Amino acid sequence: MVCHDRYFLDKACNKTFELSMGNLTVYYGNYSYYVEQKRIRTEFLEQAYEQQQREIKQKEDTINRFRASATKSAMAQSMIKALDKIERIKIEHKPKTISLKLAEPARSGQYVLTVKNVAFGFNKPLFKNVSFEIQRGEKVALIAPNGTGKTTLFNLIAGKLSLQHGSVELGHHVITALFDQDQEKVLDPKKTIFEEVVAACPTAEESKIRAVLGAFLFSGDDVHKLTKVLSGGERNRVAMSKIILSKANFFLLDEPTNHLDIESKEIILTALQNFAGTILFVSHDQDFVNKLATKIIELDQDGVVSYAGNYDEYLETKNTVQSLRSKGAQPELQQKMTTVSANALSKKEAYELQKKFRNLDNKIKQLEQKKPEILNQLGMVAYGSEQYLQLNQELDKNKKALETASKEWEEIARKLDKDIEK
Repeated sequence: MVCHDRYFLDKACNKTFELSMGNLTVYYGNYSYYVEQKRIRTEFLEQAYEQQQREIKQKEDTINRFRASATKSAMAQSMIKALDKIERIKIEHKPKTISLKLAEPARSGQYVLTVKNVAFGFNKPLFKNVSFEIQRGEKVALIAPNGTGKTTLFNLIAGKLSLQHGSVELGHHVITALFDQDQEKVLDPKKTIFEEVVAACPTAEESKIRAVLGAFLFSGDDVHKLTKVLSGGERNRVAMSKIILSKANFFLLDEPTNHLDIESKEIILTALQNFAGTILFVSHDQDFVNKLATKIIELDQDGVVSYAGNYDEYLETKNTVQSLRSKGAQPELQQKMTTVSANALSKKEAYELQKKFRNLDNKIKQLEQKKPEILNQLGMVAYGSEQYLQLNQELDKNKKALETASKEWEEIARKLDKDIEK
């Protein structure tokens, strides 16, 4: 499969193909495993490349000295031929990385957004009884199944639709900036990238504009491209540059990662993680939601439920609540589990146990992903060779580590299950 959703790739894949510099490299694991192994492999190649370059330089210096000597010119020619036969190590050009420091936004009041008893429908009701608050500094993801009215609620909050019932109020000294998912309709096709940003942020210094555009991979003459020739991903990066350069302290973001590849998503994610203001956003990218959100608001036709934490913690809490329901827990306890915190179990050590449980789960996945990689390497070396024996030992260590981690995982799972029963 080809996909830009990192969360989906991590959950669905056990092998990753990378096409780079005309070569296909296979990594026996999911996307996160690939990223880590790629980092290790790149570090090794860079060290080997530097060592090879030093050796080549020494040989070239020797050749140049020998050329000047009549008695050693033949030796110099021989060394040149040997040097030409060396297989040169090639290293990949490092991609640009973001180095963007965001200005501290103006401080808003403690309560940035208050939504009370909002209801909306077209031919029939979409949702009702929607009430929640967002406080300063929170990064809130609004989630819901398709067709529930998530985009409609977002547009009501953004002021793009008129309210039918209830109220939406911004707090004291709140300044908003809206990211619209359809940037083709928002950007002026007659303007260049630079002109578009200047028009949106007229008080921003040119050096600051260029720095932000550079961080979003628009450098040099790129800033003079007309917006009408940009790809969907490039348009989104221009729009995010405008958001970052605005003086807003409350970002409203509607699908900010649409049309972006994984590298571009990481750039936007880093910028938003560093933002000291407040964010309400809608996104179908679970990895993006998981890494940015500090709070999840889930919408259905009867209202909303708030969950403290990121997307993984939201799923964990929902699973716990479903388990409580299946075991006949009281509704009050179920409500407490969903509205207080994703980690709010009764015992003091519950949080640490859950943290250790997740770490062990990740470790088990990594060990399971490592096994086929070792087996593949075993199939490529001579039977009984030194490398074969080393790989066999590594396979045995992997097996024992997996058994130990699995036993510990089961023990913690039983403790957590008993904690829920209490």
